[in-house]
Amino acid sequence: MAPRLSVVMAHFEDYQGVFFTVQALRMYHANVMKDVEIVVVDNTPGLEEGQQVQGFLRANASPMTAGVKYIPMPDPISTSSTRNRAIAEATGDHVVCVDCHVLLVPGSLERLLQFYESNPDSLDLYHGPLLMDNLGYVATHFDDVWRAEMWGIWASAWQCDCGKGIRFSTYDDNGETAYRSLEMNPIPLSRCGECGKPLPVIGWAGHEPKLTKAGFTKLGHDPNGQPFDIPGQGLGLFSCRRDAWLGFVDAPGFGGEEMVIHEKFRMAGRRVVCLPFLQWNHRFTKNKKVRYPLLVERKVGKYVLGFNELGMDLEPVYKHFVTERARFTDQEWNDLLSDPVKYVKPKDEIAFNGQPVIKGDDIAEMFVWCVNHERDLNRHMETLRDLAKQCSHATEITKRRESTVALYAGLSNAENGTLVTHSIEPDPIFDRLNRLGKVNFAWDKKSTSEVEKIDETDLLFIDSEHNAECLSRELRTHAGNVRRWIVMHDTKIHCDRGDNGKDGLCKALREFLKNSPDWFVYSHTDEQYGLTVIGHNPDDKPEKQVWIWAPGYGPGTELKEILASLGISPAGNCGCNAKAVDMDKLGNDGCEENLEQIAQWLRDGAPNWGWKDKIKAAANAFATGLAFKLDWTDPYPGLVVEAIRRSREKNNG
Repeated sequence: MAPRLSVVMAHFEDYQGVFFTVQALRMYHANVMKDVEIVVVDNTPGLEEGQQVQGFLRANASPMTAGVKYIPMPDPISTSSTRNRAIAEATGDHVVCVDCHVLLVPGSLERLLQFYESNPDSLDLYHGPLLMDNLGYVATHFDDVWRAEMWGIWASAWQCDCGKGIRFSTYDDNGETAYRSLEMNPIPLSRCGECGKPLPVIGWAGHEPKLTKAGFTKLGHDPNGQPFDIPGQGLGLFSCRRDAWLGFVDAPGFGGEEMVIHEKFRMAGRRVVCLPFLQWNHRFTKNKKVRYPLLVERKVGKYVLGFNELGMDLEPVYKHFVTERARFTDQEWNDLLSDPVKYVKPKDEIAFNGQPVIKGDDIAEMFVWCVNHERDLNRHMETLRDLAKQCSHATEITKRRESTVALYAGLSNAENGTLVTHSIEPDPIFDRLNRLGKVNFAWDKKSTSEVEKIDETDLLFIDSEHNAECLSRELRTHAGNVRRWIVMHDTKIHCDRGDNGKDGLCKALREFLKNSPDWFVYSHTDEQYGLTVIGHNPDDKPEKQVWIWAPGYGPGTELKEILASLGISPAGNCGCNAKAVDMDKLGNDGCEENLEQIAQWLRDGAPNWGWKDKIKAAANAFATGLAFKLDWTDPYPGLVVEAIRRSREKNNG
């Protein structure tokens, strides 16, 4: 009997991804896998991971399924061609194409089969909401926006509760929540076009509970919600009837597919639809460097081919990649148009660490090149650039060219912008920055520990020695000459233990903030070893305190004490202490806004905590009076509420 559904995927040097995706299908969708075949097209069959994929599929993956196919396809290296081939090799009436590192929520395949049984003649293209890694936030679609060398940005759909179907997206507009229509060529919105209800004027941080309170519903969370049309969606998961597939542009390279394929379906008189029950999670990070050839000319070439096929104006592609991103000169753009498949972008003669670099002296190209080449600071470059955009003078004590390029890029549009760099890392890129002349650039080749004094500056970036002794000296010496921000790198990896084996950066930062009440934490991220920004300008101070380390008090601490009073000891591997710290950092108001999410964490963790002995816990609670405050059919929300109450009582709100 032919399978009813084919789950297909393309593979490129990612055995672990294939393994866990296939095993999750067989384990968590076992009730329908007898009707589902698995098809894997391997773009790296000659490499070790390709051989591992082949061995695993042939030896282990067939039981419980309607069949497994392994198709080696070493050429061309292309996400488009391999996906097209995977769909062509499928034998099911319908297909679900997934990246080989995607997990589907339990029950979603069963509901998809039921959906197709009710809609057997549909020619539409279907997607589902992307579950982010916290499994609480969903992205329902792509908005029709160009950003970061891609057409389409993740967004979440909302609906007015008036019941007349008005839907919209939210986005961050310089810290404020802005709204646009859920369609191609979106228009700004300020109210519901049906009932006239105004969309609230609120900040971006914490906007979701405020929108809900104002009478708007976030779509995609409820798997029982109604399907709705979307502009597009990330192609980590999509589905359609097999014989309805219209095909990607068959060309080599990565990218250039999202939104193009969605417009192709719409131009054929079909719809692009989000099915709320078809939820999926995508692994965006890998534990090794990707060796996929990420060539911008291949991506842009596919955009050009796709736009030409659909008869669309190439102006948006030109504007983004030539005018805004400066990835091509006009001559290079014209050369690409003459042969979008084979065009090769000229490379520079100079190489950094053996890697070819952009040609010409252009700060936008240098910035993009540095961002796209993984080192220990490249993921923070946009933050540094955006801070520098608000400055006219920046100073850095650094070991990495990435910060220099980012600060220079941010200062480029300032009148008489100045960048003073203290760095001993020899790098040809400094010579290029000198030639540009867009910024007054001074390079001091002193060792980072030899910087005795800095001029008055708006922003100071510190990425020198990562220990309390050095940072204390730097803050004590230089903070008085900083008007606005001090940015520090490695505040996660060297928070407690410094690079000298002694005290870490957080000890020095704690002491500085304690003794300098006019300074505050502006922002912090644990990403790429940690980046912390402290501020001096009162106008920059965030509404809620930003925590770098555990506060040591708050609703999370209170919750741990409540659990202990009930005789509940968390298991060593449950991550409970980290969750409690997260609750303390959220604070009382933040925990109230995320009450259900925290309660769900408690529900999920209950088996690890020995909560099954509910009678004993209830007895303990009765002795403390807690039992009168909890609903024992579902005690978790009540526990969180009580933890917040005790925290407020102890810490004055």
